[in-house]
Amino acid sequence: MSDELTYAETADSATRAATALGLSITFDERDETLYARITAPGDLPGEVGFSTHGTGAYLVDFDNGRWSWQLTAYDRADQLDAVTQILTVANAYLHGEGREQDEKRRWRSDRKVMILTVDNEKITLH
Repeated sequence: MSDELTYAETADSATRAATALGLSITFDERDETLYARITAPGDLPGEVGFSTHGTGAYLVDFDNGRWSWQLTAYDRADQLDAVTQILTVANAYLHGEGREQDEKRRWRSDRKVMILTVDNEKITLH
C-alpha cells in the first residue's frame, strides 16, 4: 500500500470533514489533478477550492483567486491532517472570521493579506 492518499481517499476524507462542518463539497478530476470546491450552506457568500496532483502539495484558492494558501504533506497521516485543516480553514473563511490587513515587506511593496486564526494557529492567506 502506498504511503500517500489516493484521490478517492482524499475525496472521502474531505467529504467527511465538510459534512461535520456543515459545508458542501464537490469534486472534479481532470488532467491528473483532483479539484474540490467548497461552499457554505444558505446565503453565506464565497467559495474555497483546493487541488492536488497526489504529490503531497495542496493549493488552496479562496474566492476565485483573491487569496491563496499552500500546504504540503508527504505521508498518509499528514495528508489526512492537511485535508482536515483545509476544511477547517475554509469553514472559518466562509463564515467571515478573517481580517484583512497590510503586510509590510522589506524589499517589495506592501500587500494585502487575510489573517485567520484557526485552532490557535495564525493562517496567512496571500
